[in-house]
Amino acid sequence: MKKAKKILAICIGCPGSGKSYYCQHTLHNYYHISQDNFGKKHYKKFLELLLNDEKLICVDRMNFSVEQRLRYVLPAKQFGYKISYYLFTCPYHICIKRMQQRKNHPTVNQNDHKKHRELLSFFENNYEKPQDWEFHELNEVKTGEINEKR
Repeated sequence: MKKAKKILAICIGCPGSGKSYYCQHTLHNYYHISQDNFGKKHYKKFLELLLNDEKLICVDRMNFSVEQRLRYVLPAKQFGYKISYYLFTCPYHICIKRMQQRKNHPTVNQNDHKKHRELLSFFENNYEKPQDWEFHELNEVKTGEINEKR
């Protein structure tokens, strides 16, 4: 009998780029871990899932740096997971618009426009391009197209 594949999907992108939406609609079979939903306990939950041999795990956060991504990648590789990166790109003005439209977001108030700009600036200034040795597969997800239906 063939052993089921274990995959760790890591979303990389600024706030408002569509990571959570993509996880909910495209990676809906994955166990979705987000700082927005689990707070500071999200990493503990991630480790529990590895130990419990959860087959499909998705980490939904900015994951802007190699160091931040490796925090998930290294233990997952030790447990035999294939690492799939999902790199989100979206026009700045669309990300701002999305953040302003979010209702009841657990970490970013929809009316805190200064915070929206700070978050996008933080991502832009600290982003480190994924290196080939970090992952097995890189998927580029372009969101915010003209005919976006959200």
